Amino acid sequence: MASKKKYSYYLRGNQLALIEEDTGLGSGTCSLSNYKNQSACENAGGTWTKASTSGADMGQYKSPQESITDGLEIEYAYSPRYRLGDSSATFGGLGDEKFIMGGWFIDQTQYLCFVIPSYTLAGDPGSAGSTPYDNAGVDQHILVTKSQLWNGVHKVKASNSAGYIQTYTQPSKKYRTGPFSGAGLGSNSDGYISGADTEEVWVNLLLSVGDFVFISTATSGDNGIYKVTSITEVDGGAESAQKAYLGTKYFLNQEDDIDEWQTGDSHWATDTSVFPYRMKYDPCYITTNIDLLNDEADTIDLPEYLAKALVYYVKAKMAEDQGDMERMQYNEVKFRALMNRYENSRIWGSRRIAPGIGAIR
Repeated sequence: MASKKKYSYYLRGNQLALIEEDTGLGSGTCSLSNYKNQSACENAGGTWTKASTSGADMGQYKSPQESITDGLEIEYAYSPRYRLGDSSATFGGLGDEKFIMGGWFIDQTQYLCFVIPSYTLAGDPGSAGSTPYDNAGVDQHILVTKSQLWNGVHKVKASNSAGYIQTYTQPSKKYRTGPFSGAGLGSNSDGYISGADTEEVWVNLLLSVGDFVFISTATSGDNGIYKVTSITEVDGGAESAQKAYLGTKYFLNQEDDIDEWQTGDSHWATDTSVFPYRMKYDPCYITTNIDLLNDEADTIDLPEYLAKALVYYVKAKMAEDQGDMERMQYNEVKFRALMNRYENSRIWGSRRIAPGIGAIR
């Protein structure tokens, strides 16, 4: 016997969340012995009788914990805050107006930055083909998707060939990311970075095996995303004696998808100074050419009923500001009538009209 499931939903802004009733928490009795909750009882073929129909005994709601095949359908409409751009000169696909980013970090000014990956093992970030920083100009908007934390629209503060895009987003929470110091650290051709004995930077205390580091301003071909493979510590040694080996470089061929990252051992060709950032590995997409709904020239994507209703709503507010209460009430009545028509147009199923008690039959 299939168990019964009860679902509900709630709204938060323009977001919809689906929740499931945890029937195992409600009190009651099972027609079979040794079954203490509704789910187990019904799955075994028994009948569950609730002790009460009050809200306290009806179970609690939680996030759905299982996949439902061909069983749920949700229709939910909302007015977006942005539109994807329509460029006649480009296709708008991956590598054109859509790019894969390797992750992110919070810089020394507390701005969120997205890291551009290298396209080849020996290449710098964005060294081949079209690059995100060519398309993501200052004060333009980008759309982030598939990220663990930062999905949505962000405004670009700076975009440069150093390999990352800086946004105006300033997270309130502190993350363990960003630059190590105001000056560069030493790197060795054997594939490690270390303090320069002048900055009080101890990489053995700042990094752990498995951390990700973004290298910029290095010798050509050395910039990119690296993973810490080992740490060498020397008790009582100088900064330069503490070494963090970045033996594994992460790169992404342009034809690859977001889950097809390549790795390889790429060591620095010469000893040099690098500027490293501790970053979060979080592959995601950014889409450029975003048209944000922010001025009078934008087109609001509304159905006909709601477009007309919006006109009456604005007229009502203007009349209210002018102190014309009669005109305000007139426009509000028109506004509510159109809103009711729109809601009725979204109700599915047959409509029946029953005659009144005194009607001729």
